[in-house]
Amino acid sequence: SGQHETRFANASAPSFFPNSSTGYEVLASMGYVVVIPDYIGFGSSKNTFHPYYIREATAASVVDMIKASKEYLADKKFATSNRLFLVGYSEGGYATLAAQREIETNSALGLTVTAAAAGAGAFDLTTMLTEVSQSEQSAASSYLTYLIQAYNTHYEWKRPTIGFFNEPYATNIPGLFNGETDGPVISSKLTANLKDLFNPVFRADLVTSGKETTLKTALRLNSFFDWYPKSLTRLYHGTEDEIVPFKSTQTTFDSFKNAGAPNVTLIPVPGTHFSGATNMMISALPWIISLDK
Repeated sequence: SGQHETRFANASAPSFFPNSSTGYEVLASMGYVVVIPDYIGFGSSKNTFHPYYIREATAASVVDMIKASKEYLADKKFATSNRLFLVGYSEGGYATLAAQREIETNSALGLTVTAAAAGAGAFDLTTMLTEVSQSEQSAASSYLTYLIQAYNTHYEWKRPTIGFFNEPYATNIPGLFNGETDGPVISSKLTANLKDLFNPVFRADLVTSGKETTLKTALRLNSFFDWYPKSLTRLYHGTEDEIVPFKSTQTTFDSFKNAGAPNVTLIPVPGTHFSGATNMMISALPWIISLDK
């Protein structure tokens, strides 16, 4: 199963292939059965606001796709092995761990992960948001805004956007995440200057003990500190990542190892958030092939 990176417009969902592609499609030419799920909020569920970095909802879209695919293949009497590989980068890296956690903690699913490769997901959401939001400048404005909008919507907090963002952005933000606007356009309507983007009280409260406790609790619950992978797992992250802090993967890896995870490896790769994806696959694909025996 291949989990794609953050996408904003419904037209970029995997189900719109070949007009939309993820790169994982090429694995089918190598003899793999490849499933690439639409996340909730895209494709047939486009009228739902995408639950961006909500662990349970993210896992469900991946696990349901895997189960449906297995049922379809069985119905068509298409022979496959029982080996299951999960791979994803950025939001897809997060989706990979979310699905792996769901599979490993829910035996009723009847699935077993052979190995997982997860790259540059914001696995430690508290670290990700606080680290990035305290920067003066960031290339992650659209992602941070998407995250806050998703949490405010999914958990029905109904907080006004002015409580998170400054004007003129606060008024315009709800209309940007309408499923029709793509990432570059959204970024052009925001600002890389986070002091200008974020409400100063909100920005300060993110790093103040006892403040923004509801958001901080939700971020921690959607991270991975309550579990560690049992299957073979590789975490990847670009050493020059300008979108998701490397520290988010490091703290998650440390948590896994401290909990006793025997099969988890952290592999730093050269590159930014975008070039790091290629460098991850250069390492991950031969590893997956070596295990496909």
